[in-house]
Amino acid sequence: MEKNNLEEMKKFFFYFYSEKSEDYFSINGVHNRCELPCEEDHPQYWSNTPFKELSQLDRNVTYDWAVFGCSITFGQHLPIKDTWPYLLGENKKSSVLNFGTPGCGIDGIWQNIKASSQEWKFKKIIILFPDFHRKIASFKTGPLVLRWPVVLTNSHPTPWDWNHYQDPIGQDLAVDQALIDQQSEKTLRELVEDEQSTYSKKIIDDLVEFCESNYETFYGSWDIEVDEYLAIKGISRLPLYDVTGPKASDGVHPTRLQNQRFVDTISSVI
Repeated sequence: MEKNNLEEMKKFFFYFYSEKSEDYFSINGVHNRCELPCEEDHPQYWSNTPFKELSQLDRNVTYDWAVFGCSITFGQHLPIKDTWPYLLGENKKSSVLNFGTPGCGIDGIWQNIKASSQEWKFKKIIILFPDFHRKIASFKTGPLVLRWPVVLTNSHPTPWDWNHYQDPIGQDLAVDQALIDQQSEKTLRELVEDEQSTYSKKIIDDLVEFCESNYETFYGSWDIEVDEYLAIKGISRLPLYDVTGPKASDGVHPTRLQNQRFVDTISSVI
C-alpha cells in the first residue's frame, strides 16, 4: 500500500476505525518517525492497521512489559531506538510492547489497554498519562466507527487541518468533513465545560481498578495535574517525566535525551 495508491487512499482515515463500538485507538504513525516535511513514498503509507510496528510479533508468547501513552511514549519524530520503551527494554534486557499513539488521551489509553488485553499476553504495564484535556471524538458511518482525538489547547483546537489533505481520502468510508468538524466542536465544548476534568478522572479510576486486578502496573505522567490526582487517590506513581530539554525535528516533542533520563530515573523503581 503506497502513498500514491488512490484506491488505498479512498479507504483511509487518519486514526484507526473498526466495526466494534470499543476498539483500539491508534494512528498509522509512518511520518511520525520522519523529519517533516517528508515526501518519501513509504511502504504502507496508507494503512489502518493499529500499531503496525507490532504486527510482525508473535502473539502466542508472553511479553515482559506493555507500555501505554501518547506521542511521547510512541516516540513522535524519533527512530524506534530513541524511544523510551525501546530504551527500557535495553535497560532491563526484556521484551516491551509499545502501544503509545500520537494524540492519545486518557480515554484512548483505556481503550488500548482493554483491546490489547484480549489479543496480547504481557506481565507488567507502564502507563505514561498525558494531560486531562484530551478526548476521543467519534461517529458511525455505515458499519464503521471512526475515532479521532480532540485536544483542548490554543494551538490544537481541532484534530487536524482537513484542508491539508486532498481527495480521494476517505471517499469509500463516506467521511463527512462537516460531520467531523461538528463532532470535534461538540467534544471540544465538553472538554471546556468539564472544568474539574471529571471525565478523565473517572476513566483513571476505572483503568486503575482493571489494571490492579490483572497486572503489575506502574503509573506515571508528564503532566503535573495528572500526577497530583494520582497522588490524591493514593496511587503509587513513577517520577514525573521531565519534558525539558532539546526537541525532536517537529520542534515540539522530546528526544532521546529526555527518554534516556526517564528510563534511568524509573529503572530502580520498577
